[in-house]
Amino acid sequence: LPLKRRGKTTLDRYVTGPFLLDPFYRAATIDGQFGVFQLNELAPTGFKESEYYRTWYRDCGFQDECGLLIKLTDGVVNLAFGMTEGSRLFSKRQINLLEAIFPVVEALTRRHWHSAASPAADQAGLRQRLHVALSAFGASVLTRREREVIELVLLGNSTRLIAEKLQISTETIKLHRKHAYAKLDISSQAELFYLFVDAIACHTGSHEEDPLLSYHSRRP
Repeated sequence: LPLKRRGKTTLDRYVTGPFLLDPFYRAATIDGQFGVFQLNELAPTGFKESEYYRTWYRDCGFQDECGLLIKLTDGVVNLAFGMTEGSRLFSKRQINLLEAIFPVVEALTRRHWHSAASPAADQAGLRQRLHVALSAFGASVLTRREREVIELVLLGNSTRLIAEKLQISTETIKLHRKHAYAKLDISSQAELFYLFVDAIACHTGSHEEDPLLSYHSRRP
């Protein structure tokens, strides 16, 4: 399905970094989950309140999404199916059908990617550099705990869920977020998201270097 209200330039920018926050991408690359999944199985609590959802995902026009996550030798593939706005969610019958054909689709996808090994290797290198950038985001100004909180905020986790994951109180989470926002010179989740996108786009790929350093060095 075509993405409505989105130009090529926006899509090009999307693949330079924001895809790192995509629930399907993270399920495959971080959690090692492969198979057929619906969005509600993978998205964290608070996903629809996240700036990633408001800025990128909602603009796709999807009401629901189902992804076929396939493991390759040196990467992953997500074959995404979307229900547009105004449509119903994927039915159990449709999910069962996708699960039934998954082994065939998986085999055909691997066969296709095997013949394109060089481009895949280049893309794997790019993904690795971007993962380094995500993990290093804010390292030059934030404490380790503040970075953990900020990354979970970017991924769309609610304050309560972040507190559960880090095993600290919600008030402590709010305090860490407040301090991090002050150090980053921002005041909202929207500003955090755009700062992240701009910093990732400027990242040079240097090992474990905070992408904010490249971002600030290029500002007038």
